[in-house]
Amino acid sequence: MDAYLQKHGHENWEIIAVENMIDGQIAGYRFTGRMDLVYRDRSGRIWVVDHKCQPAGALVMTPEGPVTVGSLFEAGEDWTCAAWDERSKESRWATARAPTRAGVQDVYRVNMTTGLSEEFGYNHPILTEEGWKAARDLRPGDAVVVGGRPGGLISYRYPVKSVELVGQEECYDIEV
Repeated sequence: MDAYLQKHGHENWEIIAVENMIDGQIAGYRFTGRMDLVYRDRSGRIWVVDHKCQPAGALVMTPEGPVTVGSLFEAGEDWTCAAWDERSKESRWATARAPTRAGVQDVYRVNMTTGLSEEFGYNHPILTEEGWKAARDLRPGDAVVVGGRPGGLISYRYPVKSVELVGQEECYDIEV
């Protein structure tokens, strides 16, 4: 992650946390969820880089409807996504940077009792009724929170039926 800071001209910034599932206080601020990198700049401000690793075929919600992560990577442009807002506990529209390669990762398929299934990189954070869990840590019976379309549907809770490792594939980071 030091390379990330150097690439963006922040080589003198202090790294506070790297690739952690966080639910607590850092420097007086409350953080929840998976944080790839938390750092403090020279003036004391806290910054978070939070990537969401997903395989190319994963669908993400845009104002135009669901789109694959792979097509967003190929487009190479920032885009608008549905993102979970911790304060309001609902989905909101947010800006995301163009997806970047995250390397080959274990991919897990999460099957819901409703018949829906989705695939995620092993460490992708999933919001459950008990808090954030990495995709690999979900278990049958966990209630996954799925946000609806921003400005419209409310959030739903789907029980997990099963979680299975489906193999390894190239995954992509989404920075919201």
